[in-house]
Amino acid sequence: LKMWNAADIPVLLATMRRHPRRLHDQLRRLGLDRAFWRVVVCTSGRGGRAKALAVRRALPDSGRVAFWCGDTEDDVHAARSLGCRIWTVSCGLRDIRSLKRLRPDGIARDLLSAARRAGTIPKRTAIVRYEIKPCDRDISPATSDEK
Repeated sequence: LKMWNAADIPVLLATMRRHPRRLHDQLRRLGLDRAFWRVVVCTSGRGGRAKALAVRRALPDSGRVAFWCGDTEDDVHAARSLGCRIWTVSCGLRDIRSLKRLRPDGIARDLLSAARRAGTIPKRTAIVRYEIKPCDRDISPATSDEK
């Protein structure tokens, strides 16, 4: 994340969560609340299509997703519907056998390995590792059902 930020490469976190406020609190506790250009949280539970639509809405008109890294079938479907490369990580929700069946562009053990193997950062860069599960819809103030 630090390397992408230093290179002015916007990093968007997309995740599916029921309680966006809890995600915001988690990011703040981990010191990651300023690590992302944008955080998109999808609460619809409608899978990859809903996640892709939320990401598309969050991007500027000229923006496009160049690299997507995720750990579920929803990530693979969302990335493909946006026409971008998809790398999956085996440190997340799905095991490597499940990920292989999805036929992503690549599989890596974690985000750092995926970024290096996909060529989005130099191979010898040292980066602090963070493990966060994926998500999707703009974080907004907590509603009464989230408190």
